[in-house]
Amino acid sequence: MFFHITIFNLVEPEFLETNQEDIRMEDQTGEFTREVPETLVAVTLNGGRVIKDGSMPVEWWISDSVIKENPEYILLVEQDTDEKKSPKEERVGRRYLYEINKSICYLQLFSAGHHRFMAIVFQNFEKAKKFMKTEKDGSYSEKIYWPSEDENYPVERSLGQTVLEFEVLEEAFAKIPETRLRKIGWYWVNLWWGKGPKDECEYRKWVLPCIIFKPPVWLVINTAVRSAGVAHALYVLLASLVTLLAGFRPKPILNEMKDGFWYSRSGWSVVRYERWLCNGHSIYKLWSYKDCVPKYVFTTPAEIVGVLIVCKLIYWFVVTYSFATLSIGIGASAVAILVIMVLSVWIPDKYNEWKENKVLLRKKWMKKNLDISKQTDVVDLATAPLPLGVYGNLKQRWYRGFWALKSQVCKPYPKKR
Repeated sequence: MFFHITIFNLVEPEFLETNQEDIRMEDQTGEFTREVPETLVAVTLNGGRVIKDGSMPVEWWISDSVIKENPEYILLVEQDTDEKKSPKEERVGRRYLYEINKSICYLQLFSAGHHRFMAIVFQNFEKAKKFMKTEKDGSYSEKIYWPSEDENYPVERSLGQTVLEFEVLEEAFAKIPETRLRKIGWYWVNLWWGKGPKDECEYRKWVLPCIIFKPPVWLVINTAVRSAGVAHALYVLLASLVTLLAGFRPKPILNEMKDGFWYSRSGWSVVRYERWLCNGHSIYKLWSYKDCVPKYVFTTPAEIVGVLIVCKLIYWFVVTYSFATLSIGIGASAVAILVIMVLSVWIPDKYNEWKENKVLLRKKWMKKNLDISKQTDVVDLATAPLPLGVYGNLKQRWYRGFWALKSQVCKPYPKKR
């Protein structure tokens, strides 16, 4: 069964400048009532409050006041229960940035249970991109504060947003192999792949190459690694002996060779001493030395002759070709300046005219296809609007066809908890 969800209590930017204070109106009885803000953004999900598909289609809609601002991007954010309870709840989850004229996208879910979802509209990419930057631990750099479904404070720099919550059933996900043989195959296929496949399609794509190519590749790599370990250990032995002859006490040679074989040594240094200064002070030196600073070597006569020849060649080239080069340069500069002067007058006017027409055409398209008053109850790929332009149109057709098929044959795997 399909349900329709629209839970958006956002306000216009002018309303937001009141520091989120309630705007109240006095009626004829003398009582104050809170003014209901305009719905700026809406989202349609197939499934309503209960999602049965791990790959769910999402369709968005925007109000006329948002369309007037010519929005270009929409940011979709999804979190599960664990991420909601995390100390970094404002920085974790999954974020997806789309051009708003796509009108439809597919999102994959990776855990059953309670989820919350937010859609945020931005005017341009510059205002939206900072919310996609990540840290080394995988969390996002910029915080996004989650309002509840009946709150209305906005995300920074956005034109509007919406929040909704839903439940995802266990049947939405593929089952990880449970038998012993299948577990062995699962482990072998996922070996070296880190987090493992996202869905059944990705797993099937890995199976055949892993069965055919992974054994010989593993054998070659393991042999190369062990051979390099042997070479490293022999290097440590030789370098330790050389270090000893040079007058320094090396670290225990056998331990160093063992660490070299297993690559547990930090760097290729053999001598372990605190610091070797060139002022007569050193540690672990077995006998004294006179000087460790190399003497300065003056420029040789051959280098002086080479420099003189290069200078002569440069002088000859400048004197011979300077006049011709100067004449050509002046003429080319004059022509270039004339062309630039003509283009600087003609191009800006044409560009501004083209840009204004493009904006008007885009607003007209959004008013016709994405206006919130035209919101549907379900995501229908057959009637959903397509982007402007031949390339964008074809690209979106392929995207929708691909995901419509993939959502039927490839369920996502639940993430490890």
